Amino acid sequence: MHTTYEGNKHESGVIKEVVDTLYDRLRKLGSDTRNIVFVFDRGNNSETNIPYVENRFHFIGALKRNQLKHLLDVELVRFNDLYTNRKGNTIRGYRTTEKVYDGEYTVVVTYNEKTAQKQRIKTEESIKRITKNFLELDKSINNPHRGRKVTMKGIAQKIDDFLHKQHKILFSWDFDENERKFSWSLNDAAMKEREKMYGKNILFTDLSDWKTEDIAKTYNSKSMVEDDFKALKNRLLIPMKPLFHRYDSHLRVHIFICVLSM
Repeated sequence: MHTTYEGNKHESGVIKEVVDTLYDRLRKLGSDTRNIVFVFDRGNNSETNIPYVENRFHFIGALKRNQLKHLLDVELVRFNDLYTNRKGNTIRGYRTTEKVYDGEYTVVVTYNEKTAQKQRIKTEESIKRITKNFLELDKSINNPHRGRKVTMKGIAQKIDDFLHKQHKILFSWDFDENERKFSWSLNDAAMKEREKMYGKNILFTDLSDWKTEDIAKTYNSKSMVEDDFKALKNRLLIPMKPLFHRYDSHLRVHIFICVLSM
């Protein structure tokens, strides 16, 4: 019950193949596929993937937080306590119905206070580190090395080294080559939007008759499966390397034997 596919494929491009494989195997085993709930994260979302999955299984997925941004404005007093997770944290939720990917689905916004605190602290630490880097960069621009011209391209490359993708929206910067003037600032509006996201997940599902607690708990339980995948990557459990093969068919046989020997 395993499948081998190319490692350079994005998960959103593999999901249809995985869904078909699961569907066919479960049908051969005599399982009622309409009692199966397919759980996936936001990386698999697309206009074609959602109806494809729904045509075979029930599903619970997560949305990008910028897809239904208005739900991030819902006050926490409107959230209800749903359950306590394995770490002893209370998971709260707000339920509604929204149009997503051309379909009407049940949507649940979950909130974990502990996760929100961790994300807040992590962001604050990142801002301090980035601020320090900006100050050092500003200082180096004002005290350039002899004979070395400071350019917009050079500044951009240096900033890319410390201003990572998830934080780029939080900062603005500019450099005037003629005036040799460098400026930067923290985007307060973007920070306020980021703060609304702390501890929240926006889930959507076709299981409109399910309790809100069950929807949230089922989606969050995927962490147990993810932990199992991490264990499966242990080289001592399924040692697959070295791979002395050139052809896909040979690689699949090699991996199949490795799985059998587990």
